[in-house]
Amino acid sequence: MEANNRQLSKVKEFFNSNITAADLFRDPQRVKNFVATTSVLSNRLFDPKNPGKSIATIISMKGHLASSSRNSYLDRKQPFPGNPEFLKATLGSIPGIEFKTKKSKDGKISLDKNSVKYNGIPVKLPGITSAQSSKSALSDANNSVKLDERSKNEDIAQELLDEITDFYVGLYNDGEIDNGDLQMVSASLLSNMDSVLARAAKLKYVSDNAYDFKNPGQEVKYEHMQPRVAVLLNLWNAKINGGGVSNIKDFLKNYTIQVIPNTMDKVITDSKLGESLYIGQTLEMPSWIRTYNETTKENDKGRLRPLVDVYTKEVLKPSEAIVKGLRILKPDIKKNQMFSKAVNISRTVNPVRGITVLDFDDTLATTKSGVRAKYQIQTGHQNQKEKLYFWLVELVVVKVMLLVS
Repeated sequence: MEANNRQLSKVKEFFNSNITAADLFRDPQRVKNFVATTSVLSNRLFDPKNPGKSIATIISMKGHLASSSRNSYLDRKQPFPGNPEFLKATLGSIPGIEFKTKKSKDGKISLDKNSVKYNGIPVKLPGITSAQSSKSALSDANNSVKLDERSKNEDIAQELLDEITDFYVGLYNDGEIDNGDLQMVSASLLSNMDSVLARAAKLKYVSDNAYDFKNPGQEVKYEHMQPRVAVLLNLWNAKINGGGVSNIKDFLKNYTIQVIPNTMDKVITDSKLGESLYIGQTLEMPSWIRTYNETTKENDKGRLRPLVDVYTKEVLKPSEAIVKGLRILKPDIKKNQMFSKAVNISRTVNPVRGITVLDFDDTLATTKSGVRAKYQIQTGHQNQKEKLYFWLVELVVVKVMLLVS
């Protein structure tokens, strides 16, 4: 809950809003507008030439629009109280689509996938989503067919995220919605691990010991290597303030997943990098920098592990060098790190702390429908970049040291 509140604060700041997402979702008219735009979006997403895939794509939005209980859906920042309302506003708004729902033993209502028809013809819905869990990811990473299927599903999620953000930016630019509405869309996309935003990240790495755990569902973490909120705000910024996004796959090339022990994930949170990139890091830099850096090294306590690429099955060299270096330099790491001038210089810069990837100057471009926030790396970014540079130099020194030893 605390992490989600921090994410929503970043969203609120980005859109230069004076109202919280919680208050926006308490406004009945705004929620009604959100429902209405979802219907319009669903009609735009539907492709009569490929009804099966497009209907499956529309249904996949349930993860961030209608996956909470009726008693808490607004608190979870979702516009629909349940499946019936979601299906009515999406599939039910598209001419020619027919469907039925079914009720489970525990009373939950869901779509009867065997009942879906378009213009009277039965439609088969393909599976286009992969489970966002460590257990499922480890299973898929160990099977080339499953891994290929997961990759295709991640591609579909990226394309859908691109279409969703394009749609709402278009409404914003036309003055039909304001920055508060974009804030609500963002809050919904951040509301659930089964959201389109979460599923758009590519499974890339597993720790070298990930398969050693008896209960991976409880002991291993499915972790976004670039914080979801940073990626989302960067995407909005590119489309609202920048020149747009011509290739979503290239734009999200560093938006990756690592499956790591809970203890290793704790190093990241202990380093205050749960919702932030490492100081000086940008989204264009390798995502592993957030996991392996000066701050996480100081908080390591024997918990960091090397990463293995799920496709090549090769160990990520920087992660291996860092972890081996840490074990060699124990027990007095801070004293032993004085072995190079690069480390000495890096220590002279201001203490490291986690930062948000998006920080804002005082110049705001106004529009008839709201305010667009300009963004840049936090003031003092030159020192941050120097810090990162000297850390990279140190990494090279560690590699040389390992070769010599």
